Amino acid sequence: MPARAHALSQSTNGGYGDFDFDSSFPEPPRLPSSHANANGNARNHFEDIKFGLDDQITGHHMQLNTNVHAENHDAVGRHLLYETALLDTQAFEILDMGQIDELKKEHARLNSRIDAANRKLVLEIKMKDAAQNLNRLYSVGKKDGRPDTPQSPDKDRHSLIGGRKRTSSNNSAGGLIQAEDELSQSIKKVDELNEQIRTMMERRQVVERSLLRHTAAVLADQANKPSEAWLANGHRNLDGDDEVLGHASDGLDEFDGIRDILKGAPAASKSSADVQRMQAEHEQQMINMQKRMQQLNAQLRSVITDASQVRGQEPEPEPHMAPSESLGSSLENTFAVLEANMQIMQQEREKNKTHYARVQDSASETRNLVEQELEDVNNQLHNTLQISSVMEALKDLKEPPQATGHGYQNQVQYLEDSLHTLQKLLQEHNEQLEIAKHASSGIQDAQSAAAKQAKRAEEYETVVAGLWDLFSDEHRSSPVDGASGKDFSLQAFSSRVQNLIDVSNSAKEQQEILRRQIQQQRDLNGKSDMEKDREIQELQTRYEALNSSYDATQQDLAKAVENHLFADQQAQQAQSDMQEVMSQIDELRKTVEAAEARSKALDERHTLILAERDSLGAERDAHKQKLEDVQQEMQDMEGELVRLTTELTMAKAELEGAYGSRKERQKEAGASEAELDALAALKDQEIAQLRREHAEKTKLLEQELQDMMTEFQEMTRESLELEKERGQLENLIDTLRERAEQLEGELSDHQVQWMGVKSPGADGVVKESTSVMVLRQEFKKMMRESRAEGLRLLRAEQEERRRLETEVRKTRQLNSPLGRGPGRPGSLAHNRLNSIASSQGGSYLTNGSTPATSLGSPPATTMNLPNSGLPPSNEALKTQPQPQAT
Repeated sequence: MPARAHALSQSTNGGYGDFDFDSSFPEPPRLPSSHANANGNARNHFEDIKFGLDDQITGHHMQLNTNVHAENHDAVGRHLLYETALLDTQAFEILDMGQIDELKKEHARLNSRIDAANRKLVLEIKMKDAAQNLNRLYSVGKKDGRPDTPQSPDKDRHSLIGGRKRTSSNNSAGGLIQAEDELSQSIKKVDELNEQIRTMMERRQVVERSLLRHTAAVLADQANKPSEAWLANGHRNLDGDDEVLGHASDGLDEFDGIRDILKGAPAASKSSADVQRMQAEHEQQMINMQKRMQQLNAQLRSVITDASQVRGQEPEPEPHMAPSESLGSSLENTFAVLEANMQIMQQEREKNKTHYARVQDSASETRNLVEQELEDVNNQLHNTLQISSVMEALKDLKEPPQATGHGYQNQVQYLEDSLHTLQKLLQEHNEQLEIAKHASSGIQDAQSAAAKQAKRAEEYETVVAGLWDLFSDEHRSSPVDGASGKDFSLQAFSSRVQNLIDVSNSAKEQQEILRRQIQQQRDLNGKSDMEKDREIQELQTRYEALNSSYDATQQDLAKAVENHLFADQQAQQAQSDMQEVMSQIDELRKTVEAAEARSKALDERHTLILAERDSLGAERDAHKQKLEDVQQEMQDMEGELVRLTTELTMAKAELEGAYGSRKERQKEAGASEAELDALAALKDQEIAQLRREHAEKTKLLEQELQDMMTEFQEMTRESLELEKERGQLENLIDTLRERAEQLEGELSDHQVQWMGVKSPGADGVVKESTSVMVLRQEFKKMMRESRAEGLRLLRAEQEERRRLETEVRKTRQLNSPLGRGPGRPGSLAHNRLNSIASSQGGSYLTNGSTPATSLGSPPATTMNLPNSGLPPSNEALKTQPQPQAT
């Protein structure tokens, strides 16, 4: 098999110059790292289905110079090699031109389809990687219990595969299912594309195998014909020589004696046969040289055309070759055309060099433009960071570097440092925002709880004040108590309640004593049972009234404890809101980290582009060196041609001096021309090989330059995207800063409003220095001012949040305590005052109801308010009777 491949590689110039078999084995595309195997080496479908002769054909440099091969192999080995190759190609069939054209068209079509499928495969692999990242993101979000996307919670995310949207942005399960569907479909598409590429690669191998077998069969058939033609031509030449000698013997010239010697002597006959053989070989070499020169001209013309088409220009017109009948003139014309084509090729090389210089200058200008844009971005970012009020994080930030034209690594490094500083600033702002939100939430909860406590305190104060007034009136009517002139205080009220309890206990004892006395009196005086029962009933009524007032006081204390528990629940709710804000801040930090990762990826891509540019420069230098080698070989071949021409002239002179026959001189000249043709053919083959290598390298360089320009365009687009994302982050920072300032202002306002205000019942043992009426008026005035300020802030906040908050939060804000006025004392306290007054004699009843009615049927709305934890509505408070002023 190696001998067969070697024979095929030596015979690739057999009439298929427009079909390059080496180009049919393209380098497999480099897939992303997601197709890497366990060892980290990238594998794909192309490595598994390479053609069997790929390594031998691509790694073998064809050498058509038979002299070079003759040095490496002896005659027997070379003959055996040729015979083996011919035997191997006996089973191959020769196709007609129609089948060859169809196979070539199919081969080109398969190449284009494979290239398109490879590009589509790369895109699908990128889509699959994106789907994997989304799936991983949603999986992590579901495990942590966080929402899908904190940046845009009210927007629907478009699917990567199109046609579906997420029904709810807050439903993390729906987003995870969608990401899994996208990932499965992407994997399915990648597998389908891989199968299509494998099928097309197999079909292309079949087409290439058919073409190669056809080429081998044609070359084997041509290799069998020269030996037969050589034998036939040899017999004809010998007969012709005899005829020439026979005709020459009829006339007399200066060579008659030599002819006689040649005809009569065996040695002379042998020399004549050698001369004829040499002349025949010389003519054949001249013919072969002319053919090779023509092939070389055609190949040079093809190279010139390809080079001009690469630059998008028309090639130079081909020099005209005048027809000539003589072999020498035709050879001279061919050399003239070859020389003209070489000059045109030299001009094309200079033009290509100029074109590559322009491309390099364009790449340098693009690099400088990118560096300048990065410098502008860094200056803007530096100015933005200088505006920030947090100067501690900016003390290590330096001035942005200037554009030097030597690359933008410094600009990218400064951009990374600036993003790191920006992350620190965002962390500090997030901490401040967390503190402000926590304080604002605590203030709102405290304000709400304080408003509720104030309403209940006012009710308790009214009830206690009424009870105190009753106690004061009762004790003013009693000559025993000397403390009736004291002002109201919790200590005094507690003392009065304790006194009432003592009075109740003493009343019970007196009742028991009276009962015994009545029993004794009944026994003694014989009073009627009706009078005794009436007195006992009166005492029992007074006892029940005292117990009722004591129970009411105990209920008020229980309500105060319930209010305290409700305030604790509000504090826990505020803590949960603070945790939600912390989760949002974490999502924002993740967004900043993603931006940093994209910047790092851009830096890596820039490094890769620089490495590719260096490799392109090295390949360009190698290409120049090869062109110089080709020119040197052309000069060597021209020297060889001059030497052969000189030897031909000397041989002609020797033949003329030895034999003097014109026919012999013509044969000798033909042999020399044949040798020149052989040398020209050898030169054509070598130049054809160099042309193919030059075409491949030129095509590769153009493709790599196009890829580099594409990479530069992608970098420019990504730079614009980063600029846009940076603008969004700046807007977000400005919004957070304004929100923090607003919260600080609200916090200051609330601190001023609640300065000096104490919770009711916190210091119950301290004696108040002002009267109850003065405290009540001051408290009402403060509540009115607080309500007015709260309404103003509420309107401003509603105007600001109207575009951002949902209907639920709007409703909650409208139903907050800041949206309602402070309540008035309920009817419960008034009824309790009336019931207590009725128990003391009925002089303080304002509605004329009995004690049983006042205590037994309070208003339902007022009794449910303490248990619900909400203040009474304004309509209910307006319909309730106002307490009498003390």
